[in-house]
Amino acid sequence: MLLVATSTSAAYDGELIRAVGLTRWLRRVGWSDAIRQHWMRKLEPSGPPVMSPEKIIFVLGSADTVTPFAEGKALAEMWNVPAENLFIRRRGHFSLSIGLESDAPPIARFLDVLGSS
Repeated sequence: MLLVATSTSAAYDGELIRAVGLTRWLRRVGWSDAIRQHWMRKLEPSGPPVMSPEKIIFVLGSADTVTPFAEGKALAEMWNVPAENLFIRRRGHFSLSIGLESDAPPIARFLDVLGSS
């Protein structure tokens, strides 16, 4: 599994969601913490990984505020993703994804993992 710019609360707490006012609107229409938690479990990664951590590749941007970097890194750590499968770049959310075209190591690692499956 290749996860790029992953977080655990971007669908509710990320910078882009706040900028467009979605969080305020949801509160205004009556979203409670219970409703939020119900939907976030369906929209964001949580719990144990669905596969072996050795088969999960994370590419995270340390300047990412759309999908908060610290949460993505904490998820990789919680899932015990090996260090060789965790790629941290000094990029924001969009430049991280666009930059993958010229960033060979994460893609090479992903292809190695696919080839060993």
